[in-house]
Amino acid sequence: MSGREVVDVDENIAEIFDPVCGENLEFTYRLPTNQERVKYQGMITNRKGNVVVTKEYSTQLKGGGWIITGYKKIKEGNKKVWPFSAKGKPFSSDPTDPSFRPDWKALLTKGAPELVAAVGKIAFTGGVDAKTTQGVEIRPETAEELEESLGDFSDHADAPPTEHPVPGADDEMAEGAEELDAPLET
Repeated sequence: MSGREVVDVDENIAEIFDPVCGENLEFTYRLPTNQERVKYQGMITNRKGNVVVTKEYSTQLKGGGWIITGYKKIKEGNKKVWPFSAKGKPFSSDPTDPSFRPDWKALLTKGAPELVAAVGKIAFTGGVDAKTTQGVEIRPETAEELEESLGDFSDHADAPPTEHPVPGADDEMAEGAEELDAPLET
């Protein structure tokens, strides 16, 4: 097959190099809904007068947490092993595996957030960076703003609903940008 399959895609793969373990890791994720894409785009920047604060990393981390569905084993010698461990014990994102941990997503978000953020960046933007300035200052978020943006990621409760089609999506979007600019509850 050539091109991109857009119908009945059950699993998408993001291959990301992890410099900590020195391996290319494969993460599975579902495509974001249109509602999630709108929310994601609204979270990237926060305008305060003529200053636009970019919240790319925290938005990528949140978005990645919404859509990441798992990760694949890596090859170690002649066998395949899970690439992540907690307290020396490998854990899985596969509910059928004996080493499955239901909190795997929270563990990754806390212990390898750059990988979850990379999945978010790939899924929501295709990995493309686009910045334009027209008479405004664009700066990255400060450490305090990052801390405020991140909050607690243990359950990703701020993820938009994923039902298809999204009931009331038009009503939500009509409420205006102020809802998108409001700080997220964690």
